[in-house]
Amino acid sequence: MQTLSNLRRKSPNALALSLLLVAIIIYEMLSTAFLFLPPLMGVIFTYLVEKRREAEKLLSGVAMPWFATFALLIFAEQLHGFVLFSSAISYLLFYNIFYEWVVINFKARIIQLAIFNGAAYIGTYSISNLVLYVLDRELLRYSIEYVYFIIAECLLCLFIFKESKI
Repeated sequence: MQTLSNLRRKSPNALALSLLLVAIIIYEMLSTAFLFLPPLMGVIFTYLVEKRREAEKLLSGVAMPWFATFALLIFAEQLHGFVLFSSAISYLLFYNIFYEWVVINFKARIIQLAIFNGAAYIGTYSISNLVLYVLDRELLRYSIEYVYFIIAECLLCLFIFKESKI
């Protein structure tokens, strides 16, 4: 009986998360058609960093929404022309090598968020170009829109992650 009660309490949250996921997927599709919409790769990257650090602090594993968000990051990278799994490699390299250094050396939250967003785009762009170079394919061109995306998503991250402490 109590299990049924727990399911009823959790169902609105599951419904809200499902609707949010569908809305983000629709937004990602729209961001390919409208160039002024940032693809949210930096926001997703920052969310992944924050939730993984939170899971490490609590000595627990990452939850299912983390994996769904990771899949969403790969989906966004594919929609925007990056090489498959370049954002995943970028995330793993950043988190395992640079994350602690960034948190120790930069105490201002805005700087940390800017670095997380920049790492999402610069890392994904660099790894994509490295793979394309090895495969002897045409490299991705650098565009000023990446700077616009980083700045726009930094501002968005300030509103989304202002209360959270990494």
